[in-house]
Amino acid sequence: MGFTSLHFLLAYALVLIVPGPNTLAVAGQAALMGTRPVVPLALGIALGATLLLGISHAAATTLALAGCCQRILAAAALLYIAWRIARAGRAELQPSRARMQFTAGVVTAVCNPVTMAFFVAQLIALNTQPLSPYHTAIVVGGVPLLAFCNAMLAAVLFSRPRIRRAVAAHRGIFANAAGLILAGLAIRVAIG
Repeated sequence: MGFTSLHFLLAYALVLIVPGPNTLAVAGQAALMGTRPVVPLALGIALGATLLLGISHAAATTLALAGCCQRILAAAALLYIAWRIARAGRAELQPSRARMQFTAGVVTAVCNPVTMAFFVAQLIALNTQPLSPYHTAIVVGGVPLLAFCNAMLAAVLFSRPRIRRAVAAHRGIFANAAGLILAGLAIRVAIG
C-alpha cells in the first residue's frame, strides 16, 4: 500500500497535537477573550496552513528553502502575538478587530517552522510516488479543515469559564507568562 492522502492527514493531525505557535496564540487569546473573538484567528490559521502547504510544495519540488527569511518572519509573528498577549494583561480586554486577528493567524501559520518542516519532508517523499488528483484534493481540503478544527478545539478548551476566571484573577501574570513563552519561542525559531 502506497502513501495516501489519509496517511498525510493523519500525520499532520499528530503534528497539530503538539502545541506550537498556532495553538499557543489561540490558547492565549481564548483564555483572555473567549471563543468567539478567536474565530478569525482560527480561520487565518487555516488559510495560512493551506498557503504553507503550497509554499512547502514549491520548496520540496525545487529544494530551494529560504530558511533564514522564514525563521525571521516566524520570529516576528510570534513576537507580535507575544506583545499583544502581554499587553492585554495590562489593558482592558477588547476583542481585536477581526481583520487583524485573521492576518495574525495567516502569518503565524505560514511562518510555523515545525509545520513547514513536516510538509516539506512529506512532500519530498511524495515526489517519488505522487498523489492522484483525488488524493491531492483531499490533502488540500483536509489541511485547512484540520488546522481550523485544532485551533477551535484549543479555543474551546482554553475559554472554559473556570480557566477564564483563573486568567481574569491573575490576568497580568498569565498575559506576561504567555507573552514570555511566545517571545522565547520566537527567539528559538529565529536562531534555528
